[in-house]
Amino acid sequence: MPSQVRQATSSVGRHSLNRQTTSVKVQLATELHALIALHGRTKGEFFDTDNQSGWERGITSLGEKRVGDDPEDHPVEDMVLQPLTAARLCRSFPDAMRFMSDNGDPLPAWRKGVQHVALNLQCNDLPTQLHAALFRLGGGHGYVLKPSALRGPQPKWPVGSTSVHCTTLRVLSLHHLPTRDECRPLLTAESHHSYEPALSGAAIPPSGSRANVSSPAVRIELHAIGGHCCVSSTLPPTRHASRHHTTRPADGNGFNPAFDERVYCLAAEPRTTVLRLLVEDAGSVAAYETLILGAMRPGYRSIPLRSRLGTPIHKCSVFVHISHSVEDHLPATVSELQDLVEQLRAELLVKGQTVSQLRVELRAANPCASNHGVQPSSIRQPAAAQPVAAQLRV
Repeated sequence: MPSQVRQATSSVGRHSLNRQTTSVKVQLATELHALIALHGRTKGEFFDTDNQSGWERGITSLGEKRVGDDPEDHPVEDMVLQPLTAARLCRSFPDAMRFMSDNGDPLPAWRKGVQHVALNLQCNDLPTQLHAALFRLGGGHGYVLKPSALRGPQPKWPVGSTSVHCTTLRVLSLHHLPTRDECRPLLTAESHHSYEPALSGAAIPPSGSRANVSSPAVRIELHAIGGHCCVSSTLPPTRHASRHHTTRPADGNGFNPAFDERVYCLAAEPRTTVLRLLVEDAGSVAAYETLILGAMRPGYRSIPLRSRLGTPIHKCSVFVHISHSVEDHLPATVSELQDLVEQLRAELLVKGQTVSQLRVELRAANPCASNHGVQPSSIRQPAAAQPVAAQLRV
């Protein structure tokens, strides 16, 4: 159903065109109209949980601040928005004050289940790069299925876990990085570059000056839609592990520098965690690529890199070795510990309800069981969840 997928969308400016008004009537099939036409729904209708009719074709628009994470903007909490987006269509759009056509962080909106997160794709900033990585899944057809925990009758995501996915990334070498005054766009790699070549960059040969020789370093970042993630140079990671790691720089060698550094990328939800590889030189980004962590194939891989405009760079790549494993995960923060306690509490509640139901069925099936010394009350139940929380003192 449409509420279970995310759609790649963009927010573009409106161009005023001088057109002659003509009265043309087009016969449109009812089935096609039902597929492509979405009626707008007000915010009041969207948050009205008593109204359950007509939502298979309705959609509501929310501003970027309403689906963000900034407490000053009073956003809608995950526990409120996730059940609504599991059954109703919702889209978000960039704030009207973004005059530079930049974008807000799309990760909170995706985590809350918003299906359409509009972005200004003419600006190749971090949100646009994350968007490109996510929607390359499934062949890049513009739709990605949301996690199963966001599609259930009582959605709650991310869920706590005692283990995490671990991708061991061994950064071996970098190849053919352009000099600081050089530009080598590969305009034939993707078809859309031929439509707006001015936005993709023009070829500029190197000047040959030693002052423009690169001294690159590779930076590894993790951006998770939901769940714990960190980047560490050791296992198990320390409690101060961050979400990024930078290799040592290669002084005066952007042609074929060797790094041979190993980092561990841990993520509770690898299929919704974006790995961002950056090549930094002189304090600025020289090249990058974004990939879904859980979609990377193991083995030796050559990862092509892009320029700051998002255009593939001719013959420029980073050579890595990838392996996957599973590691134990202990809550590192109070919020993670609270989430784990809530998950255990919910599991105990479900088990308690199951035992109660079995007791009722046992009494109904064998009403004389008490005469033979079998008391339904003698069946032990799981301990109450409240003492568990009290013992952990969170």
